[in-house]
Amino acid sequence: DGDSVTCEVKGSGACGEVTINSVRLTVMPTTGVVLTEKGAMNVQLMPNPNNGRFVVSGVVGGTTEEVVLEVTNVLGQVLHRSVERVQGGKVTAELNLGNGLANGMYLMNVTAGAERTSIHFVVKQ
Repeated sequence: DGDSVTCEVKGSGACGEVTINSVRLTVMPTTGVVLTEKGAMNVQLMPNPNNGRFVVSGVVGGTTEEVVLEVTNVLGQVLHRSVERVQGGKVTAELNLGNGLANGMYLMNVTAGAERTSIHFVVKQ
């Protein structure tokens, strides 16, 4: 009861889009599990794979006025950090990490208020 459950869905198409979302659950004694809280954030990164240049866009919900975008490598080292404005509950940011980035997997962490989501992406130079 009260656990947060996260689901990662990987697409099989050319883009290989990954979607991650979390929900908070309440167990009812007579009926089982009921969804009680769903994160309002739904953000995507495209294209994936990319060459270090991509767009992060989506809905962050609530009254959040800005989001923090942070790119880390697999060791957890922060390679990029920026604060982006939210307009009408939506964020769109074009990032260019440069072509000095090594080929491999990276993580985009998006934080809006108390909500956070992570998106895995691949760089291919």
